[in-house]
Amino acid sequence: MSAPNESPQLNEYKIRASRLLKALRGDDQPQALAAAERLRIIPRYRAMSAAQILAGREGLQLKHALQVIALEAGQPDWLTLKRSLDDNPWEADADLFYPQHYGAFLNHWCKTYEEARALLDRQGGYLLPYRRQFFICQADFIKAIGLDPADPDWERIGYDWIRPDDQHARDRLWAKLRANR
Repeated sequence: MSAPNESPQLNEYKIRASRLLKALRGDDQPQALAAAERLRIIPRYRAMSAAQILAGREGLQLKHALQVIALEAGQPDWLTLKRSLDDNPWEADADLFYPQHYGAFLNHWCKTYEEARALLDRQGGYLLPYRRQFFICQADFIKAIGLDPADPDWERIGYDWIRPDDQHARDRLWAKLRANR
């Protein structure tokens, strides 16, 4: 279940989710009821009893167990929990930042965040991630990936996706980027 370079803590959370799902699907009734009670942390299951949740357990999936684990860890969802623990949280969504057919744009590529940040400070632009690299792009590129370069949230994050001044502003931009894809 563990991916290369995955944090041990993230791996532990995945194991917990697997165990929760196994308990929900298992024959041990007290253990299944306790697992179903934990599922009530998810808003859509909050009004249901553990017995009602178990009655519909054939529809329960790993994503539900992962959501429970994320909420128990104080995060709003699994993706947020995963990103908070990953060394490179944007790698899985690299194509959202740099689709394959966007090679016509002249962007400045950097191997390290520090190099990219220094370049951003010197010349401006927008600092974005791509796999294990970073690049500085201009407004035309931001438009091409489906975002508004004049969106006030860019200024709020300091035009730096990796270490934003305002996490909530980046979350809003992130939601817009995902919705446009």
